Amino acid sequence: MNIFDGNSIVEETPLKDDFTIVVITHNRTELLNLLVNSLNIALQRYGKTNCDIVICVNGKDSKTDEYLKNLSLRIAPIPTQIITLDRPVTPAAARNIATATVQSEWVMFLDDDVEIPPELFNNFKKLVKSDPQAALWGGPNLTPESSTYTQQKIGWLLQSYLVTGPISSRYKLNKIESIECKGNHLSLCNIFVKTQVFRSILFNTKLKTAEENELFHKLTLNNRKMKSSDLLYVWHCRRASVPHFLGQIKNYGYGRGQLIYHGMISTPLKIFIFFGLILFLFSAIKFPLLLATGALFWLIVIFVSFAFNFRMKNNSPVDILLPMRLWYNYFLGIIIGYKSSYLNRHSHLRG
Repeated sequence: MNIFDGNSIVEETPLKDDFTIVVITHNRTELLNLLVNSLNIALQRYGKTNCDIVICVNGKDSKTDEYLKNLSLRIAPIPTQIITLDRPVTPAAARNIATATVQSEWVMFLDDDVEIPPELFNNFKKLVKSDPQAALWGGPNLTPESSTYTQQKIGWLLQSYLVTGPISSRYKLNKIESIECKGNHLSLCNIFVKTQVFRSILFNTKLKTAEENELFHKLTLNNRKMKSSDLLYVWHCRRASVPHFLGQIKNYGYGRGQLIYHGMISTPLKIFIFFGLILFLFSAIKFPLLLATGALFWLIVIFVSFAFNFRMKNNSPVDILLPMRLWYNYFLGIIIGYKSSYLNRHSHLRG
């Protein structure tokens, strides 16, 4: 198929369905199968046919292609479109391609490593009726109960406010039926966006990750209402090992670095980053002992909280360093992403 740049606005198509489910996948058939099974149950519970599915295979992948050949035998009788790209592109570009012909009122983005609860689509319809003005709906992504110990540990780190601050709300139930938000409660692994609104923006195909953060930023600038609800939670498979998890965090930082360079973040966040960096540098120079003591106290509080929540005897002293390693990889990714954007821009200018 022809691959377009992913930023072009496609020709308008008449909207007719409730929603289109869009999934981007590559070389993860075991996880994709779990998603398909959960989709089948949820769609049967939904009991309506005014929805469809688009699955985009991001690059040549014979195993996934073979799996998708018999997809109609494993899923409810829902129209399904399979797109296989000749070469891999950024996830943002793949999602733009997958939504090019969507004719639904809403497009739902799902990661291929999530499982959805049976009532998710029914809950979505109720929430839409409760606030028709909302342009985007989403919910938290939770660590599956069947996760390994390492995956549970990673899930706990993500949902701990001590570690991830305000974005921890993305990874846990927040005891809210619905709340208007700016993005802290939302992630790309499970969001519904009005199709016409999304087509007016589209994802930035140059971003390696964090394309949803730019989307949230632009929706905020355009005064579009975004809402989150615990009723729209999904289970999100965590990375199988700590090194893979830290690599994922580094990639998250890379995308954030790209956003920072291009100024695609909110003004409060810019101010927070600027003054936070100034405070850190000032403390490191003037009060290094105080800074080290504070960091050690923070790590000890996290470790004690971790041990209390898991109540396991096999907690390793190395666990106390995981939050620091998380932040190190995240900020390293920011620096690399920012530097890469700077070099790319100036190389184009010289060219």
